[in-house]
Amino acid sequence: MISVDLKTLYCHQPAKGWSKGKPYLWTLFFSIDSSTIQLTENFRLAGEAFFKFSEGSHGNLDKETVKSGEAVAIPGDIGHWQAAPHPIKVPFFNYSIPGMIGVVVVLMMERNVTEAGAEAGHKALNDFVQKAVNQAIGEFDVKEIDVENIQPSIKEYFARKTEVLVEGVEDAVKDAIVKSQNIFQNLWAFIDQDELVGYQVWDYNQAEIAEAGGEISLKKRWTSEKGGDWEIVGKISINQEKEGDLPIEVDIESEEE
Repeated sequence: MISVDLKTLYCHQPAKGWSKGKPYLWTLFFSIDSSTIQLTENFRLAGEAFFKFSEGSHGNLDKETVKSGEAVAIPGDIGHWQAAPHPIKVPFFNYSIPGMIGVVVVLMMERNVTEAGAEAGHKALNDFVQKAVNQAIGEFDVKEIDVENIQPSIKEYFARKTEVLVEGVEDAVKDAIVKSQNIFQNLWAFIDQDELVGYQVWDYNQAEIAEAGGEISLKKRWTSEKGGDWEIVGKISINQEKEGDLPIEVDIESEEE
């Protein structure tokens, strides 16, 4: 079993201005593995990724105010996820592609956007990422694979797609918020709208985690004049197998016939 644990949000410096705002966090987890994805005989990926979306927006970190130097514990229903990904078999070869785990984190600062507006933005984020990831899977082509460097070439492909993914996130969220509020609410929010502090996408396959000793640290720091200075810390790790768990397969080659 692989666990993702986003543990702590550190406030190095709160947001500036007359309305400093309260932080809230959107998280999204996904897996690309043989439980929902297959590599066809034409060497195209078929199927869609599995997604887990966090709940809530305003107030979901259970903190009214956060001061400089304070650490905020991230609730488990927002920062914790477990999955048991399995390698994707390559047709005609004794070879498998390691399953991949993805994490998307968006830190927001609450100000004048309504609860409904924030939730509309949250849903827009989820829909946008889900569509982009599944589009990347559907567009995958065997020409993307370097046969002498299979794992890194696949990771590079998804890294390029991730860069394109994040470019449109902010506009999609803002558009959804505006459409969910009436004109007076939008005018009030325009005076001091919820602030996007920052976002981050991590993705690792089973082999990378195993090769790192079974654990990889997740850290990201965002600094801006309006949003303040914040840092999120966590880890992704392979848990000791328990009775009843599905086995974790990390070898990229299948057994010899």
